[in-house]
Amino acid sequence: MRQFAQLVPVLQLSGIILSLAGVLFAPALASVGTTLLLVIGLLHFNWAQDKRHVPWTILVLWLMTASFIQGWTADTNRFLLLKLPVLFIPFLAASFRVMKAGVMLIAIAASIWLFYAAAMASIFVYLQDPHWYHQLVLESKPMPVLAKMHHIEFSLYLACSGWAGLYLWSIKLNHPGLNVLRWFTILAAFLNILLLHFLSARTGLLAFYVGLAIWWIWMYRQRWKQMILGGLALISVLALASIWVPSLRNRVLNTYDDLRTVTGKADPNDKSFAQRWEAWKASIYLMGEQPLLGWGMKELAPELSRAHEAMGSEVLPWNRKMPHNQFLETGIQGGLTALLLLLLGLFYWFKDAVNTGNTFLLSILGMLIAAFTFESLLEQQSGVLWSVLWPILAAYILGKNIKNPEPLHQ
Repeated sequence: MRQFAQLVPVLQLSGIILSLAGVLFAPALASVGTTLLLVIGLLHFNWAQDKRHVPWTILVLWLMTASFIQGWTADTNRFLLLKLPVLFIPFLAASFRVMKAGVMLIAIAASIWLFYAAAMASIFVYLQDPHWYHQLVLESKPMPVLAKMHHIEFSLYLACSGWAGLYLWSIKLNHPGLNVLRWFTILAAFLNILLLHFLSARTGLLAFYVGLAIWWIWMYRQRWKQMILGGLALISVLALASIWVPSLRNRVLNTYDDLRTVTGKADPNDKSFAQRWEAWKASIYLMGEQPLLGWGMKELAPELSRAHEAMGSEVLPWNRKMPHNQFLETGIQGGLTALLLLLLGLFYWFKDAVNTGNTFLLSILGMLIAAFTFESLLEQQSGVLWSVLWPILAAYILGKNIKNPEPLHQ
């Protein structure tokens, strides 16, 4: 048993790195990584300490029940497999709860360097043909280069790697050599934040700044003058960046054009947000038809198309989108019960963050809610792992002795 205990940090670290590397390059590796974390969590699960994560398990069990009642399909198997990390959140959390500080530090560094490498490879492609790259983003093609990830999920991982760097900047390690590595890693994280503005989808940018705003408000909640002055300075920097950075300016102009389309009731076709807006209305229409059980976990494109027709939507059939909103997608799949369970899971995480003063977790949760509003992240592997691993990491890192981490072999 003692020999297994010595292996636990190695298995945990392997699980995290495989999950991060796998989500970039090989989905099968990500599954292996989460399985390693899950095994450790199953052995360390404690009801008294981990029960606040249980609403996530109940959510997936309810979605399974609704799917069984409404009719289990081949698509249901696929959706359930994607949601397995959500089903096992309490056990994954238990694995992070017993994780050594050194493992968490290496995990943070890996999250920064892996996505820094992918972002740098992408920026070289971007600089060769910026016009082509802008069009690639607008057409929602897979990005980054050399990796198997959609550009929205990539932008969220890149944003979180930036936040991880900000966390490293807030601490100081007692080991001089580790501090040198820490500063190089902080530099890579800073570059990730810069690259986010060149390469990112709008969802990633929005999530990053929502997290930054929450952190800023929480840190200066009793110093209104500093909060307001700092906020104005940040807005000024963003305004200048939107002028000088072509890709960021492109996103700002597209967002303004999209909003004008929605508010002016113009033709929503070929407008990303306008099509999402119509998809949201169609989703609410479907929820109204099955408010208790929902439609189950299955391919809902035919039902959404029917809802578009019933509402007289101007979106052409080939432009009709899935909800692109995790709250609405959960409500369609499992009714209002599933939506309430999703909100309850988020509430308990927020409660923990406020009670412990964990600004890192508060910021990550702000990013999560912003991303859930514009993307159905729990319907694809990279989005599920981002939504699960980052909040759990942020939730448990506060109690670790990061400044002087214990050796991994103890």
